[in-house]
Amino acid sequence: MIGITMIPAEVFVPKSGTMLWLLVAAMTAVSILFLVILTQVPSRYRKPMVMAATFICGWFYLVEFAIPSPRDAVTANSYLRKAEFNLRLAEHSITPHYGDPRGRVDPKINGGAERIEKARESVDKAHLYLSKAAEEIARIRVLREKDYIRACDEAERFKNRYGLTEKMIERSADDHKIIDLRTKALKKRVSDLGEALSKIKENDEAVMSAAAGLSDSSASKQREARDVLSAAADGVALIRTSISDNFLTKYQPPASNILSVIYGFSIGLGILSLMTIHGKNIAKARPGYYNSIAFYAALIIMAVAAFLNEYWKSAPSFVKPMFQEVLFNGALTSLQATMFSLVAFYIVSAAYRAFRIKSAESALMMAAAFIVMLGIVPVGVAMTSGLHGNLSWLRLDNIQNWIMTVPNMAAQRGMAFGIGVGGLAMALRIWLSLERGSYFDKQM
Repeated sequence: MIGITMIPAEVFVPKSGTMLWLLVAAMTAVSILFLVILTQVPSRYRKPMVMAATFICGWFYLVEFAIPSPRDAVTANSYLRKAEFNLRLAEHSITPHYGDPRGRVDPKINGGAERIEKARESVDKAHLYLSKAAEEIARIRVLREKDYIRACDEAERFKNRYGLTEKMIERSADDHKIIDLRTKALKKRVSDLGEALSKIKENDEAVMSAAAGLSDSSASKQREARDVLSAAADGVALIRTSISDNFLTKYQPPASNILSVIYGFSIGLGILSLMTIHGKNIAKARPGYYNSIAFYAALIIMAVAAFLNEYWKSAPSFVKPMFQEVLFNGALTSLQATMFSLVAFYIVSAAYRAFRIKSAESALMMAAAFIVMLGIVPVGVAMTSGLHGNLSWLRLDNIQNWIMTVPNMAAQRGMAFGIGVGGLAMALRIWLSLERGSYFDKQM
């Protein structure tokens, strides 16, 4: 703390004009010097250095995630959680199941009336919980606004004490107020609560409008109601996240800024590595060096076009759209389409080899693929469109829908579960520095 208090307060005031560019140049030079020094670090020191940095960063995000929400947001979070649950329940209740008419829940068959009534009750409960959450968030917002006003008063006294008024006027920043970490966090808190309050009201209005379509037996109205309920549930989940800040959350923006800078440097190092590799190809005239020439040409042209598009303010009105149309829509999009069209031939070849019936499993996969494809195309739907009543489940479109929503979804969820466990294991290996890396001579 003594060292920090000895630094003049003017150092922490954001710069503008020439001072800003000098600061950018100085920080760029320091960053390049840091990277050069980092690459010269002996291998025996790289491991503990990266292990410490990775572990500290991972521990910060883990603790920030694990710490409960502020006490003032617990009640509102509880209401929002209940509202989200009821919205999901209502959406599930009016989702067509096996045996329902295509795309809708019929009140006359398959318990449709009870399911629609259950969805209506869930919507009413969600509306009640959203109203309570709005009242609670409005109360919290008033308290945080008072805290923000007090923090601004303290910042004003700090500004007057060190004579920063003229510099703040030159910057024209935020009504000439000093926004320190605490004041910025409070301002963000008030803003988040205000946005949460407005979004709750929007979601509540959408939910009540969707309630009118629950009893409608048409497929389009029920589908519209399901979409609204799903979007409202997702919105409530986002609102819960926005008001669930804890005392470590205010340090996330600086940490995220540091990670963004590191990410930018990693992109720069990647480009530098590509330039080195392709430069050697051109210098030594290796086979395929013309591809390296194309790489350099594309890199330079795209970079120059991006800079001109961003900073050439006096450019004629037809020039900037030309960059987008010619380079991106004309060249890049066409190259991407060509590449994916060539990949399509390999996909067809792989599918042909995979669909050779050599076992019971391959025969089952072939039959399922055949039914799914027929159930999607109009010809297949027309083949069994005459089946109604108790035989409607034999229609190809209904069988295709059952295959995609029951056995296929079960397999996808099993794969997603396995991928999630594998991702967690990989994240733990990286966090605990147990993974191999090209930056190290051996396993970390």
